[in-house]
Amino acid sequence: MRTITEAEKNELLKIKIEDLDFNKIIELLGNSKKGPPRFTPEDRFKLKANEYFNDKDIETTVGRFIYNKYLIEKDLKMVVGYVNEPITKKSQHSINNKIGRALLNDEIDVDTMVRFLDRLEFISKRLSEVICGSFTPKTVVPLKKVIDHRDKLLEENKEKLEKGDVITAVKIEKELVKMAQEELKGDPGIDLYDSGARGSFANNYKNNSIMKGPVFNPTTGQWDIVTTSFMEGLDKKDMESMGNSVITGAYPKAIGTAIAGYFSKQIIAALQAVTLDKIGSECNSKSFLKITISDSNKKLFMYRNIISGTKLIQLNESNLDSYVGKEVKMRSPMFNGSKKLCRVCAGDLYTKLDIDHIGLTAARVASTMLNLKLKKFHDSSAKIATVDVGDMFI
Repeated sequence: MRTITEAEKNELLKIKIEDLDFNKIIELLGNSKKGPPRFTPEDRFKLKANEYFNDKDIETTVGRFIYNKYLIEKDLKMVVGYVNEPITKKSQHSINNKIGRALLNDEIDVDTMVRFLDRLEFISKRLSEVICGSFTPKTVVPLKKVIDHRDKLLEENKEKLEKGDVITAVKIEKELVKMAQEELKGDPGIDLYDSGARGSFANNYKNNSIMKGPVFNPTTGQWDIVTTSFMEGLDKKDMESMGNSVITGAYPKAIGTAIAGYFSKQIIAALQAVTLDKIGSECNSKSFLKITISDSNKKLFMYRNIISGTKLIQLNESNLDSYVGKEVKMRSPMFNGSKKLCRVCAGDLYTKLDIDHIGLTAARVASTMLNLKLKKFHDSSAKIATVDVGDMFI
């Protein structure tokens, strides 16, 4: 990583979007016949306010600049602004949401969205062969400090683990995963995990270099705890557990798809008659749900209606954040007072999506169930969570 010169910065600013093809990117960031790359994605430079489409002085990187040049500059700078953060799965998801809401609110057209998606596919897939790092020895070989701490924790909790205490096992795994992440901070091999592009640190790295962990035994109905990693090799006593782990992943993919498909048909049959009333309809229900809006759930309530005194307020991009941390009185289809669902109880999202037969969207439950079953083929690790029953009714 270095700080590029002012002349190099000006050269980047003069690049035209239509010239930024694969060959140009190879010239800038990859090894070519002309020699080594001129820049790395981490090379830094400063942009003064309004020197590009940044509204304040910033320090950015060559990688982020090319991302903005290729994806944002032409059509989306008023929607997204200059993106000056590492592009990970999480940050890209946030950017996609902004662009999706812009399309929903007619701020951009479908052609703009299509161009963005085409370019995103190119820069995220084709470009990976130029700049993406891979594993390093440190991210493959188990870390001695982590393994020593693992053995200490296993010994301290030996009695519980021998009884198949899955909660204790998961807590130990979480502590070790966090420790390993700290130990690997700054190592190039961790980028693949941190980006969210491929592989899960809490699953793939854990299994390979920390411990396999809890595996459900369908014969006993209990959990077996495998305390070694794949890189260390498995004990003979763990072979049955590993067989169960394979079945746990393969069975949902082979059989669970049919179960999810049938469940989808049941939902559609039960709810296909549930439709929205005409645009502007209002059942005048006086009932509501008390909902506490948080950063984690706020996106679920976009375009829903809340009661404030004698008025109705629609939650949208302009006001939703101001309600975070507050309890609101939300109109809900659970209290709809007319034969069809009125638009106030349902909110405006489905109107914007041009969906009238709202009951059919419940098939998403089956799709979610199917995706979870398919993911078990790749991730059979045990997870614990606290469930708030109130979150089920929105």
